[in-house]
Amino acid sequence: MEIPVVYRDDNIALLDDLSVVKDISDAVLLEGHLLVLILRGHAQIKMYDKVFDFSPHDLFLCSPRSIINNIMMSMDLEVRAIFVTSTFVEQMIQMTNLDFSVHMLGLQSEVIHLTDKEIEIVLQYFVMLSHKYKAPETPFKSSSVSALMSSMIYTFSDILSSHDISVQDNNYTSANQIFRQFINLLKSPQYNMRMVKDYAVKLNISPKYFSSICHSITGKSASALINEAIVNDAKQLLHTPGITVKQTAIRLGFANASHFGTFFRRHVGISPQQYRKGR
Repeated sequence: MEIPVVYRDDNIALLDDLSVVKDISDAVLLEGHLLVLILRGHAQIKMYDKVFDFSPHDLFLCSPRSIINNIMMSMDLEVRAIFVTSTFVEQMIQMTNLDFSVHMLGLQSEVIHLTDKEIEIVLQYFVMLSHKYKAPETPFKSSSVSALMSSMIYTFSDILSSHDISVQDNNYTSANQIFRQFINLLKSPQYNMRMVKDYAVKLNISPKYFSSICHSITGKSASALINEAIVNDAKQLLHTPGITVKQTAIRLGFANASHFGTFFRRHVGISPQQYRKGR
């Protein structure tokens, strides 16, 4: 499905019209970070067992691996939206020395109601970004865009902080860097790893050291964090029309539906079929 965009490249898309997706019938798996600012009208998004209602001044933050099942919107809806790949977000985090990893661990989606001043600031960045990206190539265009993106991230961090969402300075310790890489892997739709050792291999560290890092930062083992993410993804998929239990098992990297059912029952207390019927 082609969505009209103000600008798009391999890292970012700027959108000002979502009307083409109002009659969405298939589930959409987000493979990056989505920010949607509601300027006028109303909208509703269904994400597995949650329904989000949006009014003017609402900012919707959605993280990778989120599944959107249904979108409804009023005829007068006006939005500004930014979609950014996980890879690009990681680059920006390194540039800005900010760390969202602990917050991203639990975040699937969030709605923040902005003030008039915050709306004005966000719109200014949207306009500046669209102008910068669409401008002719110059020797300093790339540096200029990166500087603007960095400034926007700092500003968004201030906005998030004013709404009691914590953003921390990244002290660049080895453990913090490894943990952030782990969160990126955990949130990436292209990976369906379920074992601690698989993540350890990707991170080039031992499973024991990997789990000790997770526990020191979050108080939970690596295995617990991985299982929580799998259960969350499973619940989303089971609430998605048209996706069978078998297809859910395959998407999550299980050998078959039976293995998936055993895992789900152990962590949720009921079978996938029972969970689906009870939604």
